[in-house]
Amino acid sequence: RSEKERSAMMTCRRASLLVAAWLCCENARGLVSRPPVGVTRQQKGSRSSWSVAQVAPSGIDALPLVEQQTVFVGIYAMLGASTIGAVRVTDALQRFAWFRAYKKTWFLLGAVYALAGYAHFAVSDAFTAIYPPPGTWGLWALPGSPEFHVAWTGVAELLGGSGLVLGGLAAALAPGSPVARLAPLSAAALFALTLAVTPANIYMYTHGAIMVGAGPDGPLPVEFHYVRFVAQVVLLTILAAIAASGRNAPPDDYNQWRL
Repeated sequence: RSEKERSAMMTCRRASLLVAAWLCCENARGLVSRPPVGVTRQQKGSRSSWSVAQVAPSGIDALPLVEQQTVFVGIYAMLGASTIGAVRVTDALQRFAWFRAYKKTWFLLGAVYALAGYAHFAVSDAFTAIYPPPGTWGLWALPGSPEFHVAWTGVAELLGGSGLVLGGLAAALAPGSPVARLAPLSAAALFALTLAVTPANIYMYTHGAIMVGAGPDGPLPVEFHYVRFVAQVVLLTILAAIAASGRNAPPDDYNQWRL
């Protein structure tokens, strides 16, 4: 081959290598700037990193954003409708003394919330990992860092849970005492808080997020999320009943709960 041919071939080879290197850089930049489908955020110390997982078992994170938004809104709508229906059932049962006796267990529910609030600080990385990052479902954009939201919800659960423990114990041991009023007030606050933190549960379902260091190493199966949905309806129903107990008690000794 002539010197000109060899020079031309070397030039083409160098050009192709430069193009390949540029494409690799662009691909790497794209992967760093946005996590791929089915990723979960892990917290390691003070640093955040993305770890690639398989597409969520629900498969929702692989859907177009419009469909993901429909699922998100639909879950909230189903949760609200189911809770309203369950509350109507409990209201009908309030006239039975055996059903009203469940007020003696209110403090146990408060203890559960208080422990959950403590966990927000004991294993904060696990809760930070399931906080939806900005842009999730194409609509999530709350101000504040994940650490901030994990912290304030933890404080709220500690306060609300403690109030329900004190109010519940007073309701069982000293009916009619001023402390017993803490029970319906705390229950109302916890009801609102439970709805406020529901997006974290939805994020685990739609995107396969995991509680790093406080649960399985992989996404939970969809059956778990179905059971948790039912449990959340029951939980919201109980909180709603406790919150309403101070203003619509039946005409008997249950009137001691009237605020």
